[in-house]
Amino acid sequence: MIEAYPFANFIINAFQKSKKGKECNGDSFLIDETDDAFFCAVADGLGSGGYARKASQMAVEVIERSLDQPLDEIMRRVNDSQQGLRGVVLSIFRLDTKTRMMEFCGVGNISFNIYKPNGEIVHPLPKQGYLSGRVMDFRIQSFLYPDDAWFAIYSDGIYLNSKHAPTIKRLFYSSNEKEAEMIMESISTRFVDDMTVVIGKPS
Repeated sequence: MIEAYPFANFIINAFQKSKKGKECNGDSFLIDETDDAFFCAVADGLGSGGYARKASQMAVEVIERSLDQPLDEIMRRVNDSQQGLRGVVLSIFRLDTKTRMMEFCGVGNISFNIYKPNGEIVHPLPKQGYLSGRVMDFRIQSFLYPDDAWFAIYSDGIYLNSKHAPTIKRLFYSSNEKEAEMIMESISTRFVDDMTVVIGKPS
């Protein structure tokens, strides 16, 4: 599945593929823009199938209602929402579109890469663990978003390294479902899992 989002400050494409044999994807994502900020998050419910989907959708719903809050408060609210559910791993960032300052917070194995025009890759590291309602501290990383850089934020069904930057660009520009699926398969991990990747570049 390909979804395109033409925001004021970013052009975004999102790609998802469910685990083989499952009717639904246990991953959920959020992309939103306010007058002065751009938000993106990917949540992966533990396990797969409907219960994983329920947990990840709850995470996204909480984020949608909390965009005016500091990032650590958003994470705390998502964590609280997971009591009685499967739990999720989550990475989220907020970019101030005026100052270009970015804040990032992640718990678990949702990866986030920023590809600079000169070939360098910025890779903020999430904290180990998952959100399940247990008391947890959150680490917020802040840095200046590089000019003209691409980003990719993706669940653990996908494997990317420094050699895959051209693949990310090819996937971003793909408008054909079959071609996109072939590219997704080329960057899938060795184990079969739900796959979600959100790719963006400045508009």
